[in-house]
Amino acid sequence: MSKRYCSAEVVNSEDEIEHSADSNSNVGSDQPTSVKKQKTKPAPSEPVANSPKKNDDGDPYFELSAKRRITMRKWKDTVFVDIREFWTDPAGTTRPGKKGISLSAAQWESLKQLMPVIDEQLAEL
Repeated sequence: MSKRYCSAEVVNSEDEIEHSADSNSNVGSDQPTSVKKQKTKPAPSEPVANSPKKNDDGDPYFELSAKRRITMRKWKDTVFVDIREFWTDPAGTTRPGKKGISLSAAQWESLKQLMPVIDEQLAEL
């Protein structure tokens, strides 16, 4: 079990807080020394539009979020599905970032076939 130390508290990886001995909050009281924090659920994801937009090169793309896109493009007669983060330069132009992956059509098909298995694994987490 990993622990992070924060002033007078020890935070466990299971989101549990243990008050240390030098903390005056529990000295001489009958209160328990550990308090369970509530886990928060992630915010619901934004809906993805069903019709693609076009980038400056004319490639269709879908926005996953304000800074993430899925772009379909062709390069040297090979089709790619590009999932990438974007950033905005000082002039206000949206540019692709370094973080992302380009999947060939065959890799994209493999990923699509794995989706039900991935969904099952996610449900178990």
